[in-house]
Amino acid sequence: MSNPLAIAAVSNTLRTLIDRGLRDGTTVTILPPDLARANVTGNQINIFLYQVALSPAWRNMDMPGRTQQGETTMPPLALNLYYLLTVFAGDNNDDTASQSLLGRAMSLLHDHPLLGRVEIQAALQGNDLYAQIERIRLSVQPLTLDDIFKLWSGYQTPYRLSVAYEAAVVLIDSALASTTPLPVLTFGPDDTGPTAQADLILPYSSLDPNLMSPRTDVVAGATLTLGGHHLQRPGDTAAVHFRGTIPPDPPDVPVKPGGTEQQVQVVVPATLSAGFYTVAAVISQPRAGDPTARDERVTNELPFALSPQITGIGPTGGIATTTFTAPVQVKPNAQGVVDLTLTVRPNVGLAQRPALLFGDLEVRAQPITGTSPTGQLRFLVNNPAPRRYRVRLRVDGVDSPLIDWSKTPPVFLAPVIEVTP
Repeated sequence: MSNPLAIAAVSNTLRTLIDRGLRDGTTVTILPPDLARANVTGNQINIFLYQVALSPAWRNMDMPGRTQQGETTMPPLALNLYYLLTVFAGDNNDDTASQSLLGRAMSLLHDHPLLGRVEIQAALQGNDLYAQIERIRLSVQPLTLDDIFKLWSGYQTPYRLSVAYEAAVVLIDSALASTTPLPVLTFGPDDTGPTAQADLILPYSSLDPNLMSPRTDVVAGATLTLGGHHLQRPGDTAAVHFRGTIPPDPPDVPVKPGGTEQQVQVVVPATLSAGFYTVAAVISQPRAGDPTARDERVTNELPFALSPQITGIGPTGGIATTTFTAPVQVKPNAQGVVDLTLTVRPNVGLAQRPALLFGDLEVRAQPITGTSPTGQLRFLVNNPAPRRYRVRLRVDGVDSPLIDWSKTPPVFLAPVIEVTP
């Protein structure tokens, strides 16, 4: 591979190649087309790099021989270079002379399709493109009339007889260091290697999202059932890891006794805040051949939402209702505002966003005072119409339980507030 001088090295190699091949005094330049003819009056060939593109064949490929098995390294920057070769005759009105000059230049490149290592090394001081394993090949690139029109219109100069070439591939080294870990000495006890089993079920522990119960309205203190395979065999110990959006993660929770390979159960900790979580089983089992050591494996993660709960509703400063067999009656103050205090669990943290869904209206909670999570939230509802409202609490996008799906037909669980005149 090569350093960042590689692109300039290819351009200079092409100029040297054509200049030495013609040997008739023709000037070979590397200039933009609109400046190429500024100071030259005789025969001239101009080489202009008009496009640089990533090589599809080499993109994200490791260089053979540079990266060993188990090592990680950044792939080289693989580039294809596109040149526009334009000819100018000494007499600008003699197009026959331009065509003759173009034919000689194309014949020279046709007989020299690969750039030589010695030619590249001499073309530009400091480049190391010549040491690249992959050779640089030249090939003619056809241009449509539309391509030609766009190219020369962008240069804002009259069209002159030209042909396009591709030079591929240029591999530029990444400046990032590679990761080269030590090789593995043995695989398994006595270097036995992996254990194969004739089974359609994968040999590692896994949770099935379709076997998790309950799947909605999970509350703190509830029992969460996790189903899958290879979960807890005799002699294994299992725990559940809860990971939420607010760090830090709580400690792993041991599963309830009676777990099997297909199912384990865990009590959702009361210390978790309402919000979105993922859950994974952590299985510890005795190591084969060494009963004093244990191996730990972790399953895939399943998402679930931990719902907040409303345990009491009342006017601020008044007595809260803790049973919701009947509507909770409240009366607006003189300004038409219903001032409510909700008792909730689990406690709501300072970084969380609680809101009261009052019928079809979302009311944000008043700022929490103090420096620790609280189970008391205050809400101000402006000018509600006198009628009954079904209410629920939303914390970080998760609502308190609204419907009891265990009954047929389903019924509402959420409490009702009746606004009186």
